[in-house]
Amino acid sequence: MNSWLKHLRTSIALNNGLVVITIIATKGSTPCTNGDKIVYTSNDAVFGSIGGGNLEFKALSLAKEMLELKGNSNQLIKYPLGATLGQCCGGYVKVLFESFVGNYSSLKGEDSWVEKVSRYYIESEDFILDSNHKIKWMENPIAFISKGRDYLNPKLELMVDEGIDLESKEKLKINLEEKLKKNILSELSDLVNLSKVEFKNNYVRALCYQLFEKNGVMKRKSVNEIIKNISKEDRSELRKAGVKIGRYHIFLPKMLKPSAVELRVKLWKLYFSEDKKYIIPKSGLNFLKDEIIKNNKFLLICGFENFGKFYVRVDILERLFLKIIENTKNGIFKIDSNMINLIGCSKENFFKLLDLMEYKPKKIEGDKDDCFIYKPKFQRKKMVKNNKNINKDNPFDKLSELRFR
Repeated sequence: MNSWLKHLRTSIALNNGLVVITIIATKGSTPCTNGDKIVYTSNDAVFGSIGGGNLEFKALSLAKEMLELKGNSNQLIKYPLGATLGQCCGGYVKVLFESFVGNYSSLKGEDSWVEKVSRYYIESEDFILDSNHKIKWMENPIAFISKGRDYLNPKLELMVDEGIDLESKEKLKINLEEKLKKNILSELSDLVNLSKVEFKNNYVRALCYQLFEKNGVMKRKSVNEIIKNISKEDRSELRKAGVKIGRYHIFLPKMLKPSAVELRVKLWKLYFSEDKKYIIPKSGLNFLKDEIIKNNKFLLICGFENFGKFYVRVDILERLFLKIIENTKNGIFKIDSNMINLIGCSKENFFKLLDLMEYKPKKIEGDKDDCFIYKPKFQRKKMVKNNKNINKDNPFDKLSELRFR
């Protein structure tokens, strides 16, 4: 809670005359923002700031004149900062002055201006969780979150002073906790539900648990043995729960939306502080080319798979795989512009990407199109292994030839 509200209450209790100075509009370059306040009292005490400089000096001078009038009043003044005040900022601000001298009836009681402001803090729908895990209201931090039961259930603590009483603080905390919970449930519904779903199949439960622990996206090869034991019926139920079992990854498609990624990563960083230095890729990009080594695990959480110096969004990677399947005939497929446009890279980088994905060029006599064939490394190794010469004098090699019924 801003300290100005605390000092306003104190001045009222001491029957000191006061002027509330509020920035209500700004344009261009200014040293202040909307909502900045000063509480100026009759004993020349100043609480808060509207940016300093000649603007603040002029505002305090007018406030002092208003207190000398011995009556409540208000004024709205527009200050062109460069032309009138000689400040280096070239914009202008509108400042509201509200003086309270002698008559405090509008500031006291349950329906008073002060109490309405206090309630507005509590009931406001504004809710911003910044990258430092602080919750802001009108650009001011009023609470912060810390580690809770898991990364989807953080704890919330207030950052308020004596500006509001204990009862109001409790109401404010409950209100913010509800908003935080509502925000997580709204943006990350599939991930939240993943931790609650109940499947009879142990392998399905194991898959859901690992997917939750991996923040909604993981490599398929890490759970291949689990997937082999999941029936078609259970796979259908997983799809209903929002789980995509793809060629390369297991993931929650809705959790790759920009707003969901932003919130997931913020909550994730509460538990993995070493990832705080990493930045979420700009939304709207399907392909990243990065010459600098990055944290592949962090980028996977953001929804990007690594291939050498390239990163491709996992859902786009699955769509590329489907296009390859559609265009494949006799194990060979042709490249078309739709594939390249889908990834969002140059033709040269697309061919490099295919090579990293173990698709190799295949020349076909009389065909000028770019053709590729899938040649994974493990197949070549398997062929070498199968062609291994058996030593007939070795009894253990002889055992390998036996076939039991």
